[in-house]
This record gives sequence, structure tokens and C-alpha cells, in this order.
Amino acid sequence: MPDDDEYDPAALSVLARMEPPRRRPTAHIEGLYLVEDGPGSSTRLELVVQVLVGLERSTVIVADPITGRALANEVVPHGSEPGAAAAAVEAAVREWLP
Repeated sequence: MPDDDEYDPAALSVLARMEPPRRRPTAHIEGLYLVEDGPGSSTRLELVVQVLVGLERSTVIVADPITGRALANEVVPHGSEPGAAAAAVEAAVREWLP
């Protein structure tokens, strides 16, 4: 069995054959949006969370949908996917905060 940080070569061959997700059309994102939690406006941060569920563990990817750049990519045991996704989203939001 491979180390926790390495994929089984058979699993890598499956990932290599996977087609990337269809690029979704995106509209121009303005800098400021009205918010419901108080007066004023706020920056809008859009993220895409993808979970690749493997046989022994999952890969959680949080990416910017406009650039396609992955902001987080973490391999976690099954059942830990929501926590890993939440932590990655929290880290992305903290980068945007003053």
C-alpha cells in the first residue's frame, strides 16, 4: 500500500485519463456588491470546490473559477472532505480581508 502522501500508480493512470471539467461561462465580476449583513458593500469572492473521491481517500480542490488556479489541493481520508473544503475556503477569504 502506498504512503498517505502518494497515489497508487493505477489511480494516477485513471486521473490522467479524466477530462477536465467543462469550463463554465462566467460573467464579469464587479468589485463591490451589496451585502445583507449591514450597510455598505463588499468584495465578491467566487470559489469552486471539487472533491475527487478515491477508493481509499479523497482529493479536495478549491479553485478560482475565473483563472482556474487551484488555491488548495489536499488529499484527506474519507469523511474529512467537508472540513478540508471549509478550511481552504476560510484561508481564501482571510487573504481577501484587510
